[in-house]
Amino acid sequence: MAKVDDYLDFLKYCLDTENRQVPACAATINWDELLVFARKQSIVGIFWDGIRNVFKQAELHRDEELMARILENKINEKQTLDWMAKVKGIQLRNEKVNAFAAKATSNFALEGFRTCILKGQSNALRYPDPSLRSCGDIDIWTEGGRWKAFCYVRRMFPKAKFKCQHIEFPVKAKIPVEVHFYPMYLENLWCNRKLQKFFKQQADEQFSNWKQLPGNAGKICTPTPFFDAIYQLTHINVHILIEGIGLRQFIDYYYVLRYLPKEKHEEVRQLLKSMNLTKLAAATTWIVKEVLGLPEEYCYIQPDERRGKHLMMEIERGGNFGKFNDEKPKNKNALVQFWQVQMWKLGRNARYAIDYPSEELSEPIFRIIHWIWRQWYQMKWLVAKK
Repeated sequence: MAKVDDYLDFLKYCLDTENRQVPACAATINWDELLVFARKQSIVGIFWDGIRNVFKQAELHRDEELMARILENKINEKQTLDWMAKVKGIQLRNEKVNAFAAKATSNFALEGFRTCILKGQSNALRYPDPSLRSCGDIDIWTEGGRWKAFCYVRRMFPKAKFKCQHIEFPVKAKIPVEVHFYPMYLENLWCNRKLQKFFKQQADEQFSNWKQLPGNAGKICTPTPFFDAIYQLTHINVHILIEGIGLRQFIDYYYVLRYLPKEKHEEVRQLLKSMNLTKLAAATTWIVKEVLGLPEEYCYIQPDERRGKHLMMEIERGGNFGKFNDEKPKNKNALVQFWQVQMWKLGRNARYAIDYPSEELSEPIFRIIHWIWRQWYQMKWLVAKK
């Protein structure tokens, strides 16, 4: 735990580009082990930005003893090459994903769709250096309703897998694309209705919020910070329910709140209250404030330490999207593993039921309704295709 505390202290230093003060932990951190932690959380580029600066600042530090200890722990040549190799990979992938996001936006426009790129490359534009954010897939929200987007994708890819909010669009190898009918959902049906109303009210502004991507890769429409203050919290909520969540998503939210106008704080609070997301918002705010170092003036709600610490334990245990959670069952028999995973999820969700009852207790009902809806939509598609 002591090592993780040092990593988090150093992460806070990496994010605070305005008032950086060299942390004492820089004198003892093992840079190889930090790289393992950074990869687990998909934030290698963020840490690298701090490493590039810490030794320069150490040379100017007033505490000569601390300065000497930090410089003794200076990253060596082999470690530097290991870090730079990972960072270069992140930068090259960002260039490819930026270009493809712009191309996808243009191609969908030719088909009559207005679009907005959710998360990913839109989030990166809020980072001091967008090329250092580890990117994943492209989430492209299309205007026009679920059936229109569904049919557009299925005509090209008849076996494309789909869920209630998106359908996979395997148009380019190694760059996963998901076409969203709507940005996200809540499992509490009443709260989900309010969320979808919010998305509809905000849609026109999101589909016209054009931004230039780095390197003149092209233009995309991106969500506004106000929209993302709601949407990205629902994204965190769903991944807590399904698989787990990592630090990268909370760093994204850190930058959302950095850009969120303070006059919007009360409106965000009221919207989240109407969707029963106040408790999750308070836990998330504790993480971005206490762990990541967000100044209090940017917080729209009072942080919840108990729930925040509980959620932080899940982040440390599972890593990015819970991929490194050792508690998750592994069995060579696919059928046995399926049931073991379901039982594990049930137990895991039961632990969260006390903290977030609105979503956790709605999950079984939502799962049944979602399954029925998917069967109906598949039948509807087969009939339409004929």
